[in-house]
Amino acid sequence: MEPPKFRQDGISQKQHDADSYRCEVEARNTPGGMCRQMEIFVKCMNAKGYGVIPGTGNKGECGDIF
Repeated sequence: MEPPKFRQDGISQKQHDADSYRCEVEARNTPGGMCRQMEIFVKCMNAKGYGVIPGTGNKGECGDIF
């Protein structure tokens, strides 16, 4: 499983990287396995105003997370 890529207009790469890192840390500290962690990561990035870039990421066994 590969996470999707996200974008938000008007955000610098530095800010994108910082937001992505914070969401990754939050997700990794969430119990419940890889699919739950991916769900938390996607929700975190969405909450920060990012949208998934269509066609990126590989859901694998996790179904419709993004």
